[in-house]
Amino acid sequence: MAWESGGNDNASLVANLVRNQLIRSKDVAEAMLKTDRGWYCIREKGRKSDDSAYEDAPQPIGWGATISAPHMHAMCLELIRDCIHPGSHILDVGSGSGYLVSSLARLLIQTSGGSLEEAKKAGGHVYGIEHIQQLVDQSQLNVNEDSKELNDILTIQQGDGRVGYESGAPFDVIHVGAAADIIPEPLIQQLKVGGKLVIPVGPQTFSGQELLLIRKKEDGKIEKTTITGVRYVPLTTQQAQLAAY
Repeated sequence: MAWESGGNDNASLVANLVRNQLIRSKDVAEAMLKTDRGWYCIREKGRKSDDSAYEDAPQPIGWGATISAPHMHAMCLELIRDCIHPGSHILDVGSGSGYLVSSLARLLIQTSGGSLEEAKKAGGHVYGIEHIQQLVDQSQLNVNEDSKELNDILTIQQGDGRVGYESGAPFDVIHVGAAADIIPEPLIQQLKVGGKLVIPVGPQTFSGQELLLIRKKEDGKIEKTTITGVRYVPLTTQQAQLAAY
């Protein structure tokens, strides 16, 4: 069902994700409905992307990066939504186009009574970290053309996401959008007790990666659950990514 969820616009895409039970909650549906994927795929300034943005497939966004397929975004948002509440701090590693950062910001608003002002008042914030400066610049443009108001509760900046973002820690939720060989220890350290980390782990082969859901327990130990097999671009250095581009 996952690859059969595409549509010809954002509303039909989300409707198909709901129909195929990839979106199961009202909050995730609202967040993805309000975050039009057409602003986050390759496009001309001031205009949304063409219909290809709404295919249920990953899309290249330049500099060796991709925006994940919509069904993967839906799956990850559903996995972590119970850890998002007023005041949550959220980190998206490898934030790419900025799509998931914006979706997470809207999910934070949804859980704050649907009010941006309430989300701000509670102190919640979403941090995106991306090591390619050109992608940081493009993702900020995408957010601005989608909804400038989201900048009140989100920040996207250049940096090495493998070391997390100490200034925003501890995090209720950490999402990683590229596959690591091993789980970076700083991300475990920066995860709040009771928080969730979603990360693809494994080599870049057709069957070698797994999407892991990690929860930090009260005693500080981590509980790992394998969700599904996946195929993501590697979580690597800036130099290696640009060299391969």
